[in-house]
Amino acid sequence: MIMGGVPFYWKAMQKGLSLAQNIDQNFFTPGGELYEEFDALYASLFKRPEGYIKVVKLLSGKRSGLTRNELIKSGKFVDNGNFGQLLIDLESCGFIRCYNIIGNEKKDAVYQLIDPFTIFYYEFMSGNSRKDPQFWSHSLNKPVYNTWCGLSFERVCMLHVEQIKQALGISGIISGVYSWRSVNSKPGVQIDMLIDRDDDVVSICEMKYTSNPWEMQASDLEDILRKEDVFKRESRTSKTTHKVLVSANGVKRNEYSDDIQKIVTLDDLFK
Repeated sequence: MIMGGVPFYWKAMQKGLSLAQNIDQNFFTPGGELYEEFDALYASLFKRPEGYIKVVKLLSGKRSGLTRNELIKSGKFVDNGNFGQLLIDLESCGFIRCYNIIGNEKKDAVYQLIDPFTIFYYEFMSGNSRKDPQFWSHSLNKPVYNTWCGLSFERVCMLHVEQIKQALGISGIISGVYSWRSVNSKPGVQIDMLIDRDDDVVSICEMKYTSNPWEMQASDLEDILRKEDVFKRESRTSKTTHKVLVSANGVKRNEYSDDIQKIVTLDDLFK
């Protein structure tokens, strides 16, 4: 969830050190192999990296993403073909994804940061965080670390949509993958992954990262049911909705978990 599987980054890992020690040594210690990697990466890919970095920085602060118009307004970009090409370049390189809101496919597409290393950089490496060469070891299991784990796991899931479909047994069914935000409900509802299927089912995917099997509480089920209800009401879909849980380490079964139609695990994502 830090390196995104990039072989160059993995090559920097030293045998005999723990994962936390490796991260501290490579990312947070001056002179470390990946200490200056962020600037070097964007400079190596783009002739004029400033605009690209400006976009990913804006997106790093918006978990659900921004539309093109929101990016232009926030970053004071000129709305022209050059800016459009900038977004295409970032998407082609795998730094961002462009997704449509279900029911609103032809306008207001949303851009979202998905590159694991860039997310990690803006969450932990930029700013004053890098003054501590053991910053990562000191951050483990702190709230900011746990929040990042959840966000990064969501991004991993979005990069493995085909494997999720396979785990659901719907690989052969034509489907579209969307995100969705409510318009009228207060508080608002954000669903990061909807699989709209041609068999008249919409799979509403909830993603959870925990180091142990996730134990659903009454409040968790209430939150999932509310998302389902708001989506059905605002989208006016006539399709059946299935609640899907993508959990890194499975689910501890209890009286609440039986309301979930299908559970997908981390192992399913890497089959």
